Amino acid sequence: MTFTAISSFSIAQTVSSLTKPTANLRQGFLYSRTSFPGHPLNDSLKKIDYVGGDNQYQENVIQELKQYQRSIKGVNEQEIKDAYFISGIMVMPAYSRMYFNPEKELIKTDALGYHQELLINHADDSAVLVLADRDKANQGTVNFNTRDISEVWQKYRIDAEQYTSQKTNDITHVAGYNCRKIIYTFGGTSRGSGVSNYIINLQPQKVTVWYNEDLPASINRIHQLDFELNKAVLRFEVEYDKVGKNKMLVEVLKIEPQKIDEKEFDLTQKAPVVQHVKNGNESAFMIMQVMMYAISLLTK
Repeated sequence: MTFTAISSFSIAQTVSSLTKPTANLRQGFLYSRTSFPGHPLNDSLKKIDYVGGDNQYQENVIQELKQYQRSIKGVNEQEIKDAYFISGIMVMPAYSRMYFNPEKELIKTDALGYHQELLINHADDSAVLVLADRDKANQGTVNFNTRDISEVWQKYRIDAEQYTSQKTNDITHVAGYNCRKIIYTFGGTSRGSGVSNYIINLQPQKVTVWYNEDLPASINRIHQLDFELNKAVLRFEVEYDKVGKNKMLVEVLKIEPQKIDEKEFDLTQKAPVVQHVKNGNESAFMIMQVMMYAISLLTK
C-alpha cells in the first residue's frame, strides 16, 4: 500500500519570538540530531552522516523505508498512522546546525528528503530561507521580514492553549548542562491557521522536554517545534499517536561558545527567488513543492 502526501487536518501555527541570543552565551555553535526510538529502521537512520556521508547509503535507507511502508496493510487506524509516519520521516529535520552572534543566526537543516538554510539578520530584521529537495528538482529562496517567520518557517506550537503541562523533579545531563523535565499532553483541539510545510498531519500528541534555565531560549530556533516555554530546550521526545508507538527524539549534542567568523554566515541563494508577502501563497507553494517531492521519493 503506497501512501502519498495528503493534508487533512488544520493544525497549530508557530508564533516564534525573535529575541537575540543573550545571557551568558552570546555567540557560538551548536548542533542537534534526531532519532526515532523503537522504530524498526531507527538503527539505519542513525547511521546516516549528513555532513560528509555516503549519498548511496541514504538512498538505500530510503528504499528500506519504502519497502517497510509498502508492507503496512493499512487495515486499521494505527497502521494508517504508521504509514504516514514513514512519510513524515522524509521531511522531519534529522540533523541541524546553528551558528549565531548578537547580529546574525544561521540554521542549517538536513532531512532525508531535503536541505534547508535559514539566515536571520537582526540588524535590519531581514531573513532568507534557501531550500532544495535532495535531487534538486525543486528549490528556491524566500526573502522575508523576521516578523513573518511563523508564516515562512511554520512549526507546531507547544503552548498552554493546546497542551496541558506536568512539571517533574527529574534532572538530566544533556550536552554538558543540567536539564529539568516537563511533559506536555495535547488537549485534542489545535489552534491557529495550520501548518502546511510538512504536507501531512504531524501534530504532536505528547512532548517530553528537557530544558536548561541558564542558556538563552533563543537557541530553540534550531528546533522543528516552537516552544512557548521561555527556556533553552536541549532535548525533547515527541509521541505522534496516543499509544506512543511513533516517536521522534531530538537532542542537542554539542554547544560550543566561540567567536563566529563572518564567513560562516555566507548563504548562496537558489533560483527562483521570491519575496514573501504576508498572507501570500507564493513562498508557501515553493516550500510545499520541495516537501511533496521529498515524500514522493517513497514512491519512485
